[in-house]
Amino acid sequence: MNQAQLLAAYQASCYRVLLRRPIDLHVGQTCPDLDALLKAEQHSCAAFISACNPHGVVVGASDNVARCQALEQRLTAQGLHWLPALGGADQAGWDGEPSVLVTDLSITQAQTLAEEFEQLAWLQHQAGEASRLCFTRHWPGSEPASIPRAPVPHSLG
Repeated sequence: MNQAQLLAAYQASCYRVLLRRPIDLHVGQTCPDLDALLKAEQHSCAAFISACNPHGVVVGASDNVARCQALEQRLTAQGLHWLPALGGADQAGWDGEPSVLVTDLSITQAQTLAEEFEQLAWLQHQAGEASRLCFTRHWPGSEPASIPRAPVPHSLG
């Protein structure tokens, strides 16, 4: 898959929070249902992150399960509030990647976490705003300029 196809796949994906009544996020769109959930739980933002398929390369199910468990354990150990999610839901021929929606995670924290788990990108949602696709240093080539994204510090030191 070339960079344009990869970007198109991220843009077309549905990022689903797995609740009794699922909440679907889409790049560049607001999400009143998530805004209502964040407000009800006194949160202001959320990050949608996966640990699956590092660098966008499909790996075996057992590797992905172990990666997801490591991400969930890290979040829990840090006392962060997270919900189970599924990235890429509704795409033809793709079952989606187990993911998490983490509330009140700073942009720097989310960027660092996504990069540690070797992800190409992650989704940032600020209450009342459109969800933004944020790229990590693992994104192939130069960053596409056409996607709204959260500012990311050059040094995450």
